[in-house]
Amino acid sequence: MGECRCGICNEDEEDSTHMFLKCKMVRWLWKACAKWWGINVTLQEECWNTFQNFERELKEASLRDGWDCIWNALVWTVWLARNQKIFQGKKIDAGKLFELIQMRSFFWVKSKNDRYAFNLVNWIMNPVACLRECYSKRRAPIN
Repeated sequence: MGECRCGICNEDEEDSTHMFLKCKMVRWLWKACAKWWGINVTLQEECWNTFQNFERELKEASLRDGWDCIWNALVWTVWLARNQKIFQGKKIDAGKLFELIQMRSFFWVKSKNDRYAFNLVNWIMNPVACLRECYSKRRAPIN
């Protein structure tokens, strides 16, 4: 049985570590998300270690909750793009995937908090400030 090439880059054997961490396009997405959040982390050899590195960089609970949404949005977006390329022949554009990650994470964070008062533009411009505001409202008493 031959090896399966990565459905995204078609350069290396596809496994979960390659597809969600080592693939060149996916590494670019992780770095773009880290830059968007203003954090500097080293991508590790394994997905779990990379996740823990990101979590360690985010000291506030509200930021860790938001980053969980980013992590899930990135993984889900990569998975869908891979399948669309393989099964529908669609091209993958890293910039468009990053925009989808931003948009999906916005709606996922928004759905988790009923006091969410910022819009997609605010989220894209400064997700950290949005989460801090959202978290402070969550802890405030309801009148």
